[in-house]
Amino acid sequence: DASRIAIRHGLPNSAALPIAQHKDYDRMFADIRDKLHAKSGDPVKPEHLE
Repeated sequence: DASRIAIRHGLPNSAALPIAQHKDYDRMFADIRDKLHAKSGDPVKPEHLE
């Protein structure tokens, strides 16, 4: 499990990071995906960043 590995290496768990569950960030990333014509989980192509 990725979260257990992260915690083992010193990162706080997601319960300690309210930002991970914040609806504003979900909307922001949905907007970015819409602008890039991408779906959740699609890799970001470097040419989109130029």
